[in-house]
Amino acid sequence: WLAKQHAIESIFGNWEESYNKLPGMLQAMQMYVSGFIWKLNTQPTYQGGLLDEGSVIFKRLFWPFKPCIDGFAFCKPIVQVDGTFLYGKYKGTLLVAVAQDGRNNIIPIAFAVVEGETSNAENMKNMKKKYDKYWGNADCLNMFLLIALVLHPGYKL
Repeated sequence: WLAKQHAIESIFGNWEESYNKLPGMLQAMQMYVSGFIWKLNTQPTYQGGLLDEGSVIFKRLFWPFKPCIDGFAFCKPIVQVDGTFLYGKYKGTLLVAVAQDGRNNIIPIAFAVVEGETSNAENMKNMKKKYDKYWGNADCLNMFLLIALVLHPGYKL
């Protein structure tokens, strides 16, 4: 097992190097891919109770692609979110939000890497708070319909 891990590290680099390269790769994508946007959240690290300004901890990452955003205007107003667990040294969940176009093709809308399954519930709570703020109580409505209403370009807040 250790030999396999060493071989993977020598080919792809270690986990810390990969996470450290992430902001640079995202900035390069933003520079060369028209309309590419992203949001990376990190938290500060502490060594012995003191703030370590040289490093941060990855929390979550969100990114859509411009063609996906543009194509969403032609999709049915229902958004589905699916996720898969990430394994390795650092755990997390890769989420993808998808919708269907008029020909029933599945169109990816946005992607996210989050810390784990608990943040999915937290994100839904935050979305419900935002909905309640603008539209009222949503307890009796279908949550997927609410997501579609919030995200669909025809329904602006």
